[in-house]
Amino acid sequence: MHYLDTSVLLVYTLAQALEKERYVHVSKLFELVNAGKIKAITGV
Repeated sequence: MHYLDTSVLLVYTLAQALEKERYVHVSKLFELVNAGKIKAITGV
């Protein structure tokens, strides 16, 4: 199980235009999560 920090979530949801290079890596991470290859949780 992997913990996804708020900074990762922000890049994926709101800061795509500001963090273009980082978004590439974060979106690949979410592809793995969505495919069920890795499990992740977030905090509130």
